[in-house]
Amino acid sequence: MADHAKESFNTAARRRGIIAAAVLAAGVSGVQADDMQTQYQLSLRHSGGNEQQIIPPGKAETISPPQADRPSIGEIWARHGLDSDKITTALSALTADQQQNLARSSDAMFAQEGFADVIRRIEGGKQKKLNDLVQKLAEIPDGMRIITTNYVRIDKEQNDMVWREFQEKAEPAFYKHLAATREAELRDAGFCDYAIDCLRRGLGPTNAQGISYNVDIDHLTERAGGGIMCTEKSVDPVLGGDAMFPINHASNLCLIMRDVHVQVKNEINALQNISEVPHGETRRIIMAVPTEDKQLVMIHSQNLRADMQPPPETSYFALGPSLLLTERMARMKDTIVSAPADQIEQYFNADLAQDFNHTLKLWETLAQSLQTARANGDFKARDATRTQKNCDDFLKPLEAMMAETRMPPQAIEKLAEISTRIYNFLDAPADSGRAPPKPERSLHGHA
Repeated sequence: MADHAKESFNTAARRRGIIAAAVLAAGVSGVQADDMQTQYQLSLRHSGGNEQQIIPPGKAETISPPQADRPSIGEIWARHGLDSDKITTALSALTADQQQNLARSSDAMFAQEGFADVIRRIEGGKQKKLNDLVQKLAEIPDGMRIITTNYVRIDKEQNDMVWREFQEKAEPAFYKHLAATREAELRDAGFCDYAIDCLRRGLGPTNAQGISYNVDIDHLTERAGGGIMCTEKSVDPVLGGDAMFPINHASNLCLIMRDVHVQVKNEINALQNISEVPHGETRRIIMAVPTEDKQLVMIHSQNLRADMQPPPETSYFALGPSLLLTERMARMKDTIVSAPADQIEQYFNADLAQDFNHTLKLWETLAQSLQTARANGDFKARDATRTQKNCDDFLKPLEAMMAETRMPPQAIEKLAEISTRIYNFLDAPADSGRAPPKPERSLHGHA
């Protein structure tokens, strides 16, 4: 650590008494919150009116050149009672730049109701976890801010219902909405023509080879902790259509960079052990969310690219398209199952072929990802478990429905060939770089 950083912490104790007196005199203002709604949910519901808004850190102050008398990060946190040895250790582990970044954003963070309480709770755990969280707070990327919110845990069955609704309705509707309202912005960010066409059809953005761009749809308020947002349905004022859980409304969704989603938001959540919150209970947490101007789309164009991901992530992008195809065929099953083969082929070519061929590319990309992971020796057991579950739950039902509705044989054969390759790689020994020979598999499940 730089000498001047150490000195700032050494002087913190001497200045603490003066600072505390100043705070008592001036008061520390906080953001008021409704007991039944998180601050973030309130800001979403009031985004079109004249109600007072939560000010993102990037808008709260203009960054000016460092001043000699500017309080250090240790002094700023001490004002709020965060001056223990563990806090000092976590803050002093930051680089000088990280300390400056955190100092600039700390006022906005402490304005969030319960922020200091969340830090104290984490302070009671292991030093490393506190260090990691403080570092994440000091590295919040452009376009994001830190808020506090209530995490109200729902049970697994309800969470599964919310997830299914998202895949069936919210995800495709949100993609279509982005294509209709943000096409110029998305093109400027770097999405190709094929990706924009995918969005128009309600599909995740990929290049022409079916390789996904490094973006995700993020639920800003987490699905598993959405409480009443995951139990009472209403019509989305933006997306329209059937009533959906508010957790799946457009106001709670954002097209976000995958690394920011996974390495920033999800890691901040994980460092607070939110998965350990018992069902039905509420915990105040801190959460990284987009700033108001990035609420629907938060893309860092300099990092946007289409590239191969590890198998579990690669399989994820094939799930929604496979589910939608399966359900479309299921709705037509009684009508077409006894129709002549040439009429079924006409229906397939007119209504399904474009999306089916796209979905084939997605599963083919998974086969390539599995082959690469096996060859590199970095395909772990948990990766195999997650990937196989995705295939069992989405690839196999699509194969089965193709057979039940008597889709064109060449289409069935193409899907079956890719499926066989995928399961061969999944079943290969851990030290194998390629799939062993396997017998032909049934369309209704793997042997």
